[in-house]
Amino acid sequence: MFLGATRYNSLKKFIKTSILVVGILLVIVLPAGKDQIFAAQGINEQINYQGKLLTSAGVPVTSGTYSIRFSLYDAESAGNRVWTASGSVGSPSAINVSVAENGLFSILLGSGAQNSLDGVDWNSDSIYLGVTVGSDSEMTPRKRFGSAAQAFNTQSWNGYRTASSVTSGAEVLKLVQTGENAASSDRSTLLLSTSGTSDTYDYLIKAINASGAVFTVSRQGNVTTTGNLAVSGQTIIGDATSDVVTFNARIASNIVATTNNAFDLGSSALSWRNIYASGTIVGVDASFSDALTVGGLSSLQALTFTNATGTNVTSTNLYVSGITQLPSNTLVGGQLVCLANGTNCPVTGGSSDANWAWNSVTDVIRPVTSTNNVAIGGTSEGTSPFFFRVNATTSRLTIGPSGYAAEVVIGASTSSIANTAFQLTGDDLFVAGNIGSASSIYTNAALVAGSTSYANGVITNAGGEMVLNATGFAPSSNNITDLGSALNAWRNIYASGTIAGVDASFSNALTVSGLSSLQALTFTNATGTNVTSTNLYATLAGFASFISTSGTVSEFNFTNATGSRLAVTTLTVGGQSVCLANGTNCAVSGESDTLLSVTNRG
Repeated sequence: MFLGATRYNSLKKFIKTSILVVGILLVIVLPAGKDQIFAAQGINEQINYQGKLLTSAGVPVTSGTYSIRFSLYDAESAGNRVWTASGSVGSPSAINVSVAENGLFSILLGSGAQNSLDGVDWNSDSIYLGVTVGSDSEMTPRKRFGSAAQAFNTQSWNGYRTASSVTSGAEVLKLVQTGENAASSDRSTLLLSTSGTSDTYDYLIKAINASGAVFTVSRQGNVTTTGNLAVSGQTIIGDATSDVVTFNARIASNIVATTNNAFDLGSSALSWRNIYASGTIVGVDASFSDALTVGGLSSLQALTFTNATGTNVTSTNLYVSGITQLPSNTLVGGQLVCLANGTNCPVTGGSSDANWAWNSVTDVIRPVTSTNNVAIGGTSEGTSPFFFRVNATTSRLTIGPSGYAAEVVIGASTSSIANTAFQLTGDDLFVAGNIGSASSIYTNAALVAGSTSYANGVITNAGGEMVLNATGFAPSSNNITDLGSALNAWRNIYASGTIAGVDASFSNALTVSGLSSLQALTFTNATGTNVTSTNLYATLAGFASFISTSGTVSEFNFTNATGSRLAVTTLTVGGQSVCLANGTNCAVSGESDTLLSVTNRG
């Protein structure tokens, strides 16, 4: 028995204890003028334990040093040992305790060489102290820890009591920084720190509800939230151009710049790929440095292009009030337009020796050398039914066959002309055959200049004028004889009666000074000033000013014409169809040319 004398061997020892302080006294502070109790930042993590050691007879033991074992448990009996003053919880040891007169002793549990109390979970109201003196068994019952008055503040933070639930208008936890001065160094209402190294499982903050995490701040500072993030002030996202913002959600508001015409959407190096808009895209002096592609129907007002280029530009109606300047690679019907300088035009010349040349400025096609002749229908002058020959000495153009038994017929069948010669020279007209048909009364040399009259005085010469002394003047057959020719036309025709014609044709100007009634009038290359007609049908007409309520025009030529809309089947420029790069409307050169195609090209 460790009581210092044999007489104590049979004594039963009692300890009358008074636990003055149990638990962790975080702080005992009563500031002047304040009625709140605040938790201290640092505490003395030791427990002051006092007691009185008595014999079984109730007499205090003598003063001296006694061996006593102190342990903490989580139950009044049995349970688990959670702390011991010396040794381990599995094998506790006793410590020496000094006992004064009357058996009194006082000790600080967790002090000196004792085990620290910081491993005890004090967040419990079931902590019991067990005491064993010497070799005796542990005293019963164990003593339950109570708390000092100020120890209740351990359940509070900044004067607010923590709880698992609060009523409306209260807070489970509230932090208040009450210093009303300017900090000279870092000062935070809440400072969170972690030493964790996991990018996946270490968080500074993690807020959860019944469904899981709703707000987290990882150790790297990454913030996630499953709710809405509302920012009422200015917001800065990223601090460098290398930062990236990704939007997986959709924007449900307008995006408006703070200053007009001061910010860009994208840059010259990083542009947006596509911009889709179902409404109106409005720009004041908007400029497109690259391609502008409009895939659908668009309405563009006051759109100005400066040195604009485009690929596959399609327009249903294109209205141009002024001059339109198009690039040299303009397409019509998918083909490049043939220009006057020969650009985009098909290669001329069909012979292998390239004997033909075409001048795009004068629009003239000619043999390369002036000594070359043109044979049509054969290979030489003697074998061709039609032949062009230019005499380089006399500059005389000979048209007709030479040594070929054929007739040159203009406007009639071959049976109408018996002779083969047809010659036009100078100012005179020489006809080797008859004027009219072979059965005409006008025979060889029937009509000459001078004062001689023929046909019984029907035609006389009076003062340089031919006078018809008859009631009528008609050809022998209907619609086969001309009055004048394309080279020698009558200047004026005066008539006081009716000029009637069936399918009459006027190749040059027709002037009608009075009121006229014209039925089925057909114009070829006709011009007029202020011509008014109820119904006007023209094959080829040119008007300085043309106004029509309704009409059908097969071919219309405009000179400086303006119009709101024009639909044409065939487009001509300068009286000629536009030659396209695929050969459409282009003249075919070489031996395949016809007389008409050569004549049309000048």
